[in-house]
Amino acid sequence: AEKGQEAHRWLGERYRRLLESADAIGDLGVAARDATAFATAVEAKARDATAASQATPALPPPPARITSPDAAAAKAAALAPELWRALDANNHGDAASCYLAVAALTTQAQGALGPVARMLRTRLLEATDAFLRTTDAESPS
Repeated sequence: AEKGQEAHRWLGERYRRLLESADAIGDLGVAARDATAFATAVEAKARDATAASQATPALPPPPARITSPDAAAAKAAALAPELWRALDANNHGDAASCYLAVAALTTQAQGALGPVARMLRTRLLEATDAFLRTTDAESPS
């Protein structure tokens, strides 16, 4: 009778361990599914972020075409102070943008702004040259 009870306890213990192992395996399956779902979500977000960073930004609409030389001259005159401010502040990107706008106006006005555009270009090139010389002098050799 005692051997029967010992065998019964032993069998009960083994059965309990088997149930605990089955529960642990079930928990591992749930954890694996959660980890897979998380990894898939991270991968999708990374793909979206990469696609967003590689997307070409929308270009602004082209400016309205000015056909009158007088209108083009007025527009160029309005851009000149902005160009001077940009050059005085050593903001060559904005200055170049202003110069390109003046050059486009010159083309639209069939060359009527030639001297104005040349003056702006000369000032821009002088300022850029001075900036580059200063930068070269400051850089360690």
